[in-house]
Amino acid sequence: MVIRKFILTILTITTGILPLHASVMERRASISGKGGDQGKCTIEVDVDGSAQVEIAGERGRLTTLSGQPSEWRRFDCTGPLPQNPLDFRFHGIDGRGKVQLLQEPRYNRGVVVIRIDDPKGGREGYTFDLEWRVGSGGGNNFYPERGSEVGGNDNNPSSLVIVRAIYGVENRHRDVASSLQGMVRDGRLEFKVDNETLGMDPAPGREKELRLTYEFRGRRRDVVVREGEWLRLPEWHNGREQWNSRGNLRIVHAVYGVPGQLRDVTSSLQGMVWDDRVDFQVDNDAFHMDPAPNRRKELRITYEHNGRTQTMSIQEGDRCNIP
Repeated sequence: MVIRKFILTILTITTGILPLHASVMERRASISGKGGDQGKCTIEVDVDGSAQVEIAGERGRLTTLSGQPSEWRRFDCTGPLPQNPLDFRFHGIDGRGKVQLLQEPRYNRGVVVIRIDDPKGGREGYTFDLEWRVGSGGGNNFYPERGSEVGGNDNNPSSLVIVRAIYGVENRHRDVASSLQGMVRDGRLEFKVDNETLGMDPAPGREKELRLTYEFRGRRRDVVVREGEWLRLPEWHNGREQWNSRGNLRIVHAVYGVPGQLRDVTSSLQGMVWDDRVDFQVDNDAFHMDPAPNRRKELRITYEHNGRTQTMSIQEGDRCNIP
């Protein structure tokens, strides 16, 4: 009883004041594993409107924020969610609306908070997975000893925040900001942009792109990555963090190819900036693609340096030196 009241108190504190009309349903996970250093929870709920799901240990709370009362369908885990996992991942699996990871356990006193917004009338089932890895040294139990305070770090040391992220083409795209934030590890994000990694294909048969805005150490930047390319945040060069440099060179826009067959290489080119300079040979190997086979291509760049905006063009095979 003491533990139960403690958990409910933590959930209330971390999620703030709920609407007076909010409906709350609690549930204990069905545990089917033997623990170990890896774990997983699969959660399925019915939502008609907006709802919030909070998971702490082996207990869950489903709060209806608007619309008809939300309901639990499934809450299956291999073990209790640890308070401070070394590796935590959130994967939205099914549902027509928006599913967003609001809080990770490491930075929210061991509580995961998920918000679901269902835009259409009628009930809809939403399914998502929580996965984690813990160290062998223990110390990841959510339940503290009597009289002790809950651990955890309220200040995110990574400082890498995904502000916005959409994946797809034109008007056929999906919001993936919460999924990407859940993939951040130790202040870094690295993965191949494709349907398998992002768990969806918003535009079958068409080449998609990932457009995102992120913040790192108080600075904000926009990035565009084509399907099949790698995203690495923050940007690195020769094994060193890109933003360690104090340079003033920023790539505003860059395309590579021929008229009618141009590819946006802005993010790739920005990743080549080091010590306020870019120096490389313009060819297919530099950008890991050939947008116009058997034709001589051109790199067109718009960049800012020391407050001045300039443009330049470099032919394939020639060297790019900026400034």
